Amino acid sequence: MPTVADISQKLTTLLHMGVFGDDRRHFETNEPLGEHGVGLDSLGLVQFLSKAEAEFSIEVPTEVWSEADQITIEDFAAVVLQELQRA
Repeated sequence: MPTVADISQKLTTLLHMGVFGDDRRHFETNEPLGEHGVGLDSLGLVQFLSKAEAEFSIEVPTEVWSEADQITIEDFAAVVLQELQRA
């Protein structure tokens, strides 16, 4: 089973390659995903969460979707790990 750190790294790569188009902008994994942190707008958030669902074969809980702009990569990695453990 992967760790939260492993998942955070994979999510960071997914952001760079799948959402930012290989843009190597720097951000911390404890910054919110939204415009006041990592910089994702609403479309970017949908793209990222959808790609994460496909990558990890999970369903992101509704409460994460509704507050996606405020969640950090670290927090989201913990959610992914929880969903993997449920599977």
